[in-house]
Amino acid sequence: MLPTRRLAVLLLALLAASVPILAVAPPAVAVEQAMAIKDFAYAPANIQINAGDTVTWTNLEAVIPHDVSTSIPDQPPPVLPFESPLLQTGESFTFTFSTPGVYQYFCSLHPTMLGYITVVG
Repeated sequence: MLPTRRLAVLLLALLAASVPILAVAPPAVAVEQAMAIKDFAYAPANIQINAGDTVTWTNLEAVIPHDVSTSIPDQPPPVLPFESPLLQTGESFTFTFSTPGVYQYFCSLHPTMLGYITVVG
């Protein structure tokens, strides 16, 4: 027969081995998504990102300015509004999306240029 102390240690070891270890996932790392503005379009036009990610639009047109705006005429105001300054060739605008949702944006100078960003939690 095992002494009481050895039996207690053995039982504790068996108990510890049978309890699953709770793994803690590391925090999500924010990602930066690059968006090109070229040929009167945003590329890619539709993306999905995680809350906390950053999107950077860069105007790659030769001589045509563009902007990025969520203030779409005749639409309700967006939940998370943003508006870039007028971007000349080579200039960029960066925005971090903190709130999940679907965000439509456009170029106020060229309203047929549309893009969508879906932000998931």
